[in-house]
Amino acid sequence: SHRIDEVMNICDSITILRDGQHILTDSLNSLNKQEIIQHMTGRTVKNAYPVRQSQIEEITFLRCEDVSTRHISGINFDLKKGEILGVAGLANMGQNELLKTFLGVDKLRSGAIYKHGTKMHIKNPVAAWRERFAYVPRERRKEGLMLHSSIIHNTTLPHLKKLSREFSVVHQKKERDHSEKFTKEVRLKSTHLSQPTYQLSGGNQQKVVFARAIGDQPELLLLDEPTRGVDVGAKFDIYSLIRSLSQEGAAVILTSSDLPELISMCDRILIMRNGIQQKIVATDNLTASSLLELLNE
Repeated sequence: SHRIDEVMNICDSITILRDGQHILTDSLNSLNKQEIIQHMTGRTVKNAYPVRQSQIEEITFLRCEDVSTRHISGINFDLKKGEILGVAGLANMGQNELLKTFLGVDKLRSGAIYKHGTKMHIKNPVAAWRERFAYVPRERRKEGLMLHSSIIHNTTLPHLKKLSREFSVVHQKKERDHSEKFTKEVRLKSTHLSQPTYQLSGGNQQKVVFARAIGDQPELLLLDEPTRGVDVGAKFDIYSLIRSLSQEGAAVILTSSDLPELISMCDRILIMRNGIQQKIVATDNLTASSLLELLNE
């Protein structure tokens, strides 16, 4: 397991492996959570969640005015450049459908979405990518990856136009260089870039999806359960990447069932119930228990 709290509550002893090597076996009574994380990752992680280092810009990047589709309704919010907006709710309350609205998967029935004050008409995911809206899906194996294709092909797929010669022939060196640059940025661990993605761990598969998403400097990151099924080391790498991108000005909308993750990574949280926006709350002084109470009101 990589669920550390679960291990500490249930187990008597622990064996830690890293990169296929035995690191230690010991009684859980003699280890604390921080020490376990350090042995698992090979590095000291002072904070589970990297903190914001800069102020959010005052520029409104995205605005939703009474947006409704067949799945969601009553969506109203402004999103500033660099802001991370969480979306919370009990299971299947419309969180995923809200993200897919920005991809043109679910068509608007009423309301409007504005980017930098200009009304948008997002017809499909291709159009969303052109607007530099990048999406990391909840189900990476089903929705995010070509598992039997290489890391290179998975990371470059939506960027082939800019990596091609005349007559749409892919420039292989440019493709490899692109993949190498962004897999390094996400701290991917792999044998080589031609390795099929099904051979990677869950955390590294998720990093491949992120490497693809950030390959064209996205203005909006749509993240659906971005650390689902990911070990603690990969989680911190993903959190650090999200924080870095937001500080560079990318706006982020993040759904998660992990309440501490939402509170620690997001600036505000939009609460949904039965596909309807209930309220937006600031994360300052918000606790997991108080957020859970809001979800159950």
